Amino acid sequence: MATICNVRIFDGTAFRKESAVTFENGTVTALDDRREGEDMGGVLLCPGFVDIHMHGQKGLDSMRPGDNGRMAETQVKYGVTSFCPASITETDEAIRAWIADLHAAGVTVMIVSNNRSGRRVTDFCAELGIPYQGHAKKPGTEGLRKAMARAGKGKSETAMLGDKLLTDVLAAKRAGVLSLMVEPLGGAVGPWQRVLHALQAPVKGLCRENTLRCGKKNR
Repeated sequence: MATICNVRIFDGTAFRKESAVTFENGTVTALDDRREGEDMGGVLLCPGFVDIHMHGQKGLDSMRPGDNGRMAETQVKYGVTSFCPASITETDEAIRAWIADLHAAGVTVMIVSNNRSGRRVTDFCAELGIPYQGHAKKPGTEGLRKAMARAGKGKSETAMLGDKLLTDVLAAKRAGVLSLMVEPLGGAVGPWQRVLHALQAPVKGLCRENTLRCGKKNR
């Protein structure tokens, strides 16, 4: 049994009035105001964090056997005691076949990503044998212009395929290239992604209405 004292306890919903915690066999057995035990100097104590969307980190991949255990060991240092591995970090045969068909039709495929570190995306593209343009700064046009220069293609020969209206589509419009938008498989994942998709929902709704009106007029 061990006790720590002089801590600020947050239980996940609110701060508690108690300032000491007693553990036994890895389980909290008491919360009180005792002064005995190891003095923690007023540090914050809270339940372990849960990361609900993790592809990988520092060269580790959630879809690679053995890497999840190594990631778990690293995440504990940051207070993360549980995480949900995200898929689609390794390629499947359907993606390979799709890209092969595009290549056969003379279409060059390149990933243009806002990712700053690039390790995960670089590995993904390397498996597919396609180039990668990172730190694209979308909705800015820098990444798209660099990608077109690398491919030796002009605006009229380029299309941007993405799932974000405020980054992918806006960058394509500003760069003067064709924009093609798709819905992400499984919908928006994570708080920030949900915010982005909520912001673009009204505009997407107007686009659908305009498309339907145009279709009726052309009948």
